[in-house]
Amino acid sequence: LSNGVMDLSWAIDQNVAKFPNTVVLTGTFGPPDATTGRGTASLNVAAGVTATYKFAYYIISDDRVLLVQTDARGFISGLLIPTLSGEVRYQKNAGSFANGSLNVPVVFHLTDDVGFWDSHPMIRVGQMVPNGSGSLSATFDENTGGTIKLNTTATSVYSVSANGRVTWNAPENAIAYLVDQNNGYFMTQDFDGAGFGAFEPQTGSPFTVHSLAGTFLLNTSPPATAEVENDAGWMALADDGSATATLYVNAGSGATPYSLTATVTVASNGRGTIVLNTTPPSVPRQVVFWAISPTRCVAVSTVNPGDAKPVLFYIERYDGGY
Repeated sequence: LSNGVMDLSWAIDQNVAKFPNTVVLTGTFGPPDATTGRGTASLNVAAGVTATYKFAYYIISDDRVLLVQTDARGFISGLLIPTLSGEVRYQKNAGSFANGSLNVPVVFHLTDDVGFWDSHPMIRVGQMVPNGSGSLSATFDENTGGTIKLNTTATSVYSVSANGRVTWNAPENAIAYLVDQNNGYFMTQDFDGAGFGAFEPQTGSPFTVHSLAGTFLLNTSPPATAEVENDAGWMALADDGSATATLYVNAGSGATPYSLTATVTVASNGRGTIVLNTTPPSVPRQVVFWAISPTRCVAVSTVNPGDAKPVLFYIERYDGGY
């Protein structure tokens, strides 16, 4: 790898909130196994202190690769050695990005671990509407350790560099990299670390319950903190907004199945709510979602009695068959 750039938050001398901008990224990828697609990689990050991280990778396709770090976690010369995992995506239109590369509504999700001494999870989902010339508006829903913000709005300026690096300043300062037009990853620059998220173009509006009706698979993202539950299941949504679902919930002591009924509403911009009732007993759980398309949504739990540990849901239509 050559001519690489990276933005990151890392800990030096056990202090977080280090945000070097566009640091140098180099490294090597070894050849993949012809059968499994597995290989190894070494990435070098230079920003005053130079770190070399080792990875194993697996090829999914010619434009997507999964990575997991293989270093032992710890500190070397005051530099944190983390345990990272993620993906490499092929960047389309490389070198030709501009403010016009963000010019349609996008749906985003953000996960963060907020607080230094007493951390708690923060999940945010919403919609950004960039105008293609450097201004955007955002509408989002957020749960931060049980403190909930619903249908909150913000405005911001943004700037896109030719290499796809983007900055904006609301709801907080953030740095993004585009994979393609209106599609990318971003991180926030919080005082106690960095939140991480992604966004992609929204299609299929105006939305209705009818346009969303069908059978969906649901699962939660990797938890923001160790105490957050993991969920997986399915939901069948009818044209009238009624739904039935089965959800397996693992809060640290094994997966427990719940049979649920639900009521679903959605606005034309794709923002909707799912009110779940377990049977038995009847304990309402409310989820706010944003539709990326008629077949995909992201959601955050916003009312969960006695629980200040929100989760991010991925919801995707299931058309049958494996």
